Amino acid sequence: MIMKRIPQILAILGMTALGSFAVKPGMANALPQVAGETPILLASVARDQALPTHPKTAQDYYNRGLLLHDQGNLLQAITNFTQAIQLNPQDAELYFSRGLARIDQGDQRGAIQDYTQALQLNPDLVAAYYNRGLARFALTDQQGAIQDYTQALRLNPKLVAAYYNRGLARFDLGYRQGALEDYTQALRLSPNLSATYYDRGVVRPQVGGE
Repeated sequence: MIMKRIPQILAILGMTALGSFAVKPGMANALPQVAGETPILLASVARDQALPTHPKTAQDYYNRGLLLHDQGNLLQAITNFTQAIQLNPQDAELYFSRGLARIDQGDQRGAIQDYTQALQLNPDLVAAYYNRGLARFALTDQQGAIQDYTQALRLNPKLVAAYYNRGLARFDLGYRQGALEDYTQALRLSPNLSATYYDRGVVRPQVGGE
């Protein structure tokens, strides 16, 4: 499903993929207003930052995980996030970051488990709902994805990407009117999303729209 939409996604994202933005916890209204199917980050690190060689604290392991993830070493990143979680199991961001590494690794089910744990610790974590929706969509759980995008929008009604991706999931389930409404709302918030016009153009004749 995602592969079929690559041309439209690239038209939306250009050179600014959603995941390239750094978003800190609690900054729901600062989430990037770009539609696409790339996960949202909560934190990032400078590429030239030195890798902690003798980690002792959860923060040390977390920083190592971020750097290793940024370098593409997903397995070691996950190992370091797991070490951080063992030292500080009540930190939602640690589960979130491990979930992000897992989704990049292709482990959608593991990512869902981590995002779920993050949300149990912090029910207002918009990015966890959004990213879990992406993982569920990748597993063809469109209904679960819709629920997650809806929760993300409840917390941040201006998150364009959630409207767009909820529209994709609704379209796949045959909810044409709902898909049309989501694409239209995404365009109200961000009128320059060419792929969204394309998808709305596909669904409009099916609901009798002009």
